[in-house]
Amino acid sequence: MSQGADTRTVADQGSPNWLRRWWDPRARPRPAPMTAQGALRAVTTTAAGHIGIGCATAVVAVIAAGALRHASTDTVSITDAFRPPSWAHPFGTDDFGRDELARVAAAGRTSLSAAVLVMAIATAAALVLGTSAGLIGGALDAALMRVTDVLLAIPNLVLAMAVIGALGPGFDHLVIALSVSYVASFTRMTRAFALSARHRADLAAARLAGLGWWRSVLGHVARPVAGQLTIISTLSFGDVVISIAALSFLGLGVRPPTPEWGAMLSDSRGNFAVAPWLLLAPGLAIVLTAIAVNLIADALREGEPA
Repeated sequence: MSQGADTRTVADQGSPNWLRRWWDPRARPRPAPMTAQGALRAVTTTAAGHIGIGCATAVVAVIAAGALRHASTDTVSITDAFRPPSWAHPFGTDDFGRDELARVAAAGRTSLSAAVLVMAIATAAALVLGTSAGLIGGALDAALMRVTDVLLAIPNLVLAMAVIGALGPGFDHLVIALSVSYVASFTRMTRAFALSARHRADLAAARLAGLGWWRSVLGHVARPVAGQLTIISTLSFGDVVISIAALSFLGLGVRPPTPEWGAMLSDSRGNFAVAPWLLLAPGLAIVLTAIAVNLIADALREGEPA
């Protein structure tokens, strides 16, 4: 062995660990992915998690109570119009005599299911596109990032409105429009996560051990990247719920007579002086859902391994 090689070896061995981690990315410790037990512990042991669970429980309780009542959301009874909250109608009735609790519960199922679908589609697409761009690089990376730059230059709601304008309103088109508007930011973050995982020692060791490229990527890159992206998508879930309500408020979301929180807010504007409960019930449902999701996501982020 040459004297220069011996000198480098001695220098490397004598370097402090923190210094090696600073100048050699391969020497940085691999963050352990958050497990289900760790996520549950993070949510149940923090103040933000406790408040988030309380808000989420309130929303779920309202949706469950409305579903257990078996009241129709479309049955019109003009004689029961604008009934104030009572034992028979805990949230009152609207201008057509429809039970407001049943409609808020049905609207919650519509809004939350749409938000879950948007997050699932955007997260899955971003995981594939961002990981491929970060690991493969080259022309694929350049092309994907230029398309992402164009999409990121357009606000999410404006892009969603443009897609709905081309496809027309409706539940399916609402999900597609919001998925397109959120996949760009998720892809950009996923690419950054993949680039940071690209030079890790465990990935190089797996390749040297004879593990195939796809198995190495799935086991040593995709799993930790998916965990980080899940936390990011959870943080965005509240924004998606608000975006769904905003588009429905403008008449670009779910079509009537399907109830939706934003559409219910729009319908109750003219009757606020007569029946304020029509505005308060869906409005509080949106606020509590956004608070619950954001606080739970904050608790997960605080409990994420460093």
